[in-house]
Amino acid sequence: MLKLIWAEFLKYRRTFLPWIHLILPVGIAVLVAVFGLVTPAYSWEGVTSGYFQVLGIAFPLVIAIICGKAAELEAKANRFQTVLANGQRKRLYLIKLISLIMLEIIAVCLAIAVFALLYPAKTGYFAFYIYAGVFLVSSTAFLYLCHLMVAFLFGNGATIGLGIFEVLVSALLLTGFGDGIWQFLPCAWPARLMVTLFDMWQHPDQNPIFAQQILLWSEIAFSATLLGLFLSLIWFDRWQGRSDGE
Repeated sequence: MLKLIWAEFLKYRRTFLPWIHLILPVGIAVLVAVFGLVTPAYSWEGVTSGYFQVLGIAFPLVIAIICGKAAELEAKANRFQTVLANGQRKRLYLIKLISLIMLEIIAVCLAIAVFALLYPAKTGYFAFYIYAGVFLVSSTAFLYLCHLMVAFLFGNGATIGLGIFEVLVSALLLTGFGDGIWQFLPCAWPARLMVTLFDMWQHPDQNPIFAQQILLWSEIAFSATLLGLFLSLIWFDRWQGRSDGE
């Protein structure tokens, strides 16, 4: 398994995929941290909350770009023949999914660590960073499943278009429009979880309400992700390729 994951990473070596997982999180973290340091008019709470909301909103589009490129690499290999001729397609799909999520974990750790170091938190927020990282990764697994399928079926344009639409929906659902429904819309999960998690630290007296929201999300997300993975494996095992090979 490890050799197959390493082989998948080698495919990405000459693409922008490794760099987008390094430069993008570090760059955004540095920009926001510097902004917070040079503009004391904004509180630590305001800057930090805004930073994690931006991360959450951006995830659908970034994932769309990444999945689009991952599928494009297979398309260039004789119009998916490397995939279609493989007798263990389910395993191949899992390897691709795991490798992308591993890269995401690295990116999330960088985004949080760089920001926390440059823009020090008040006491008692170390656990918040840990939870934020866990929630960001766990809330995006379904998005990877969705965008990988769209990228293989319809190509780069479709998955990026979907990602742009999801970003707009995610931003909209940060307002009152999202109250009570965001748990049912995967594109809203990362951003709304960051808001809810930060509110738990800011307003501990209301933690039972926030905990109930997160519990509902976890039940829906766990079920949806497992079902999505199961259906994706069945689909990929029977997929016959794309006629245009784009």
